[in-house]
Amino acid sequence: MYIASNSTVCSGCRLCQLACSLFHYGECNLELASIRVTKDVFSGEYQVETCRQCKEPQCVSACPTQAIYIDEKTGAKVIDEENCIGCRACEDECLFQMIGYIPEKNLNFKCDLCGGDPQCVAICPYSAVTLAKR
Repeated sequence: MYIASNSTVCSGCRLCQLACSLFHYGECNLELASIRVTKDVFSGEYQVETCRQCKEPQCVSACPTQAIYIDEKTGAKVIDEENCIGCRACEDECLFQMIGYIPEKNLNFKCDLCGGDPQCVAICPYSAVTLAKR
């Protein structure tokens, strides 16, 4: 599974980002969201980006502590916060730059599909983000 997006219906409200950070970190903070909404200045459309849940994820093989594992239920590549040492190797290897870093916690983070119930999908009023299967 992965999060698919439709930029033609995205309003740019960023509710998806707020729901993500609130669900994972207990606060509405765009910097803590694993989903990003940006506006293309030329087309005026909003672009929604999140982890593509790669079939052959370089982030997993880059992790020296094996803190990134594949969730058997969802197929999401998940960072185990207990084993993450904040070395940022996964961040460096992500081809799409979708792994974040929290300096205060020395911790990397990324989309984990909320355990199969993505909050960004649940809150989007326009269905601009959806849960898709490969």
